[in-house]
Amino acid sequence: MRGFSANIREKPRWWEKVNDSTIVSRWRQEMVEIDKGRSKSSGRGEGLDYIFDELRYAAKQRDKKTGIESTAIPMVYQSTSLIPADIKAGLLIGVSVLEDVPMEEKDWHPGTKPAGTRFSTPVVVLSLHRQNAPPYP
Repeated sequence: MRGFSANIREKPRWWEKVNDSTIVSRWRQEMVEIDKGRSKSSGRGEGLDYIFDELRYAAKQRDKKTGIESTAIPMVYQSTSLIPADIKAGLLIGVSVLEDVPMEEKDWHPGTKPAGTRFSTPVVVLSLHRQNAPPYP
């Protein structure tokens, strides 16, 4: 079920679309079709109701100003708009140096085929700690 929820959250403006019954009906049908091929069913009936109830709740909790929203993983939040465009552009330029390496000099992970790198999508992970948590060593 978490996978279905994550798939919906990847859709543009999902937080608005989840309140449109026509779109939700189409998404439910897509989930049922995907679920038919699985040995254990997770996307029918009450399971789908739960997913969409949870998504509607998450949409209401989403911060419009920062874009911070919950993910399909409990207690994990994300935002695609916290990093200003100029900083993001600078990160992409800086990371391009890592990508611009001749093929013969690239050091691939053992057992993988040279399939390219994915440095051009910078991700910033924020971590919140309680004030009474011990300091990080």
